Amino acid sequence: MAQGEEPFVPESAQGLMAPLKLYADSKFSWRIGDKAVVESLMGKSLSYTRLSEFNKCPFKFFLRRMLRLEEQSGDHYQLSFIEQGIAYHAALRSLYDWKQEENATWDQAIEDGKVRDVVDGIIQRFLAANRVRSLPAVRRAIADGVTSTVQGYLEFEMADPVKAFIGKKTLVELPFDLRLRDMAGLASNCAQKYGNMILRGRIDRIDINVAEKKKVYDLVLSDYKASTSGDWDQLKLYTLVLLSLDHKDLPKKPELMRSFFRIVKEGKIKKKLDAFPNQERMDLSTKPKSSLNFSDVDRELLLTLDQIFEQREFRPRKMIDENSGDCYFCGLKQNCESILNSRGGIR
Repeated sequence: MAQGEEPFVPESAQGLMAPLKLYADSKFSWRIGDKAVVESLMGKSLSYTRLSEFNKCPFKFFLRRMLRLEEQSGDHYQLSFIEQGIAYHAALRSLYDWKQEENATWDQAIEDGKVRDVVDGIIQRFLAANRVRSLPAVRRAIADGVTSTVQGYLEFEMADPVKAFIGKKTLVELPFDLRLRDMAGLASNCAQKYGNMILRGRIDRIDINVAEKKKVYDLVLSDYKASTSGDWDQLKLYTLVLLSLDHKDLPKKPELMRSFFRIVKEGKIKKKLDAFPNQERMDLSTKPKSSLNFSDVDRELLLTLDQIFEQREFRPRKMIDENSGDCYFCGLKQNCESILNSRGGIR
């Protein structure tokens, strides 16, 4: 029916065909007409990850975040990119907690085998339900790879604490749960229109009171990435989130703040953003350097929210821009391709 063919139907099932024919003869639309449907599927909670997925491919966002379809993965002999990220995050969080509780050093963590012990405990969750990964040789190779990567990153911090932006105090994995109206001072437009929406997430790391050459940063926000840096949009949004949080260890009126990504596999930092809260301004380390106001970030977020809740059109990215989107590794592409081919999409 989807391909325009007339199916053969037994007499006993004719009553079922009327609604199906009505659907088959209808004009296909990528838009959800009823705003209440989108609000019901979306709920009241948002995260940067969800917003980023929508901007990268609205249809994948619809399938994954609204219909809750799971991506298929063929990884068996090694950790997927997502699993690697989870392992690195969990290992660094555990190690930082241990370091501060025991007043230890990274030298001790490496020499005493602490890193390997932590990694062995973390990767169990990825091995238990997979027979191939549970093979001794495969399991050992996975643990060796994660341990080597984490230790290499810790050596970067030991070798150059100034370059690594080590603070006098470090907070790891600080969760946040903010209603947009609680960010009214920094994102007034979003707070006014979508004030009841809740922005949830976790800031991987915050270093407090960091000296770098002639500058002192009240706050340094870091997000761990496995091998490649993330988007500027994440740094911009998380900067406003951190400035909106009420936490006993955070300075109340920071004058200078820096945000960037820590690349675990390379042992370096990328995409530095300096924020000046008193001026409501951000400077990005692009070439040439670019600047924007907090109101610009507010406007960008509002545009994305309006696309989801007002425009409500969830097209595949390939239909929006033929030169963008990486569909080859997408675990939902089989869902996308079948609809594109049968309901008037692109081939």
